Amino acid sequence: MIYAASGNDIADGNLNGHLYQIDGQTGELYPVGSTGFEEIGDLTFSQDGTLWAWAKGDGLITIDITTGKGNLVFASELPIEGLTLLEEGSPTFYGAVNTELWYYDTSTGALEIACNNLPGETEAIKGISAELFLISIHGGEIFAFNPQTCELGDAISTNEYNDVEGIALPVAACTK
Repeated sequence: MIYAASGNDIADGNLNGHLYQIDGQTGELYPVGSTGFEEIGDLTFSQDGTLWAWAKGDGLITIDITTGKGNLVFASELPIEGLTLLEEGSPTFYGAVNTELWYYDTSTGALEIACNNLPGETEAIKGISAELFLISIHGGEIFAFNPQTCELGDAISTNEYNDVEGIALPVAACTK
């Protein structure tokens, strides 16, 4: 099952801030329902199956995958792009605003800047471990990045495709 959420610049009769399921074989889009929020920046699942999202201008939400209804968990007006969850130790969410990497620590409720040196306007983040993220830059490449030291690693060329909006890896790819 593939889930997608809409932002606020939707065409073709689709609605802002809605949750959808996508048929992986045909690509057909099935509306689940409104999240109740205007624009969803990104989605991520926790290990317990909870679907989390960042509602731009509103904050961190959970989304009911059967109804689409969103529930505000942490209010923030930050326009976070990309969202990843690390569940090692205290669950921590990471997201980006342009060249800043932000984190939300669920145990303390702190929302703070982790790094301010991302190589460009960040579109997507995938946390592999506490020391390795993959970060997609608008109009550019995918980079390895260490959020603990704020060090930029090697770039992965995406050739002529320069607008990677999301990054995901199969679980098996991360266990070797």
